[in-house]
Formats: sequence, structure tokens, C-alpha cells
Amino acid sequence: MIADMTAEQLQDACHAVYEVGKWQDAPAQIFLDQFAEAEPPTTILRCSFPDKFTHAGACKLDLLRKVLLDRHGITANIVFVVYFEWLKAEKLARYSLVMNDR
Repeated sequence: MIADMTAEQLQDACHAVYEVGKWQDAPAQIFLDQFAEAEPPTTILRCSFPDKFTHAGACKLDLLRKVLLDRHGITANIVFVVYFEWLKAEKLARYSLVMNDR
């Protein structure tokens, strides 16, 4: 099952997880990709940590996953991809198109 969510719903979940700690250990960027055609259908969250990625950052990503699953489908398949640089939306869009064609 795909976690059917919008960018606004993802933003709300991020506020619930990260606002309490004043956004400490939050990713600098998150891009949402949903591949309903994949087996199993998968929601991919591409997270950018250009300065540092810590154990606390990983734990908060796990908490974000739990919040999203609770809100948008407990059996959904959510995959986090962590990048250690700033992401460019244009590059990700081209990559997503290539992956979708496979």
C-alpha cells in the first residue's frame, strides 16, 4: 500500500516531529516521490542533510516515519533516502522520470 499523502500533509507531520526541538536534527530539504507502480507501491522521502547527519537525526526520521504511518496508512511502504548535499529539484525530477520508466 502506498502512503497517500500530499506535500502539505508531509509538512504538517514534519511540524509535529521537529517543531518541538526547534527544528534541531531536521533535514534541510525533503522531497516526496510516490511510485504506485512499484512492487510494493512505495513512498520515497529524499532527505537532504548537507551539514551533518547524526544519530539524533536518524531517530527523528524514524519518528517521522511512525507519524506518517499512523496518519496515512499503517501498512504503507515508506523509504527514506538520505543525501549529504543540497538537492536540486530539476535533477531529482529527471531521475524520477527515468526510474518511473523502468
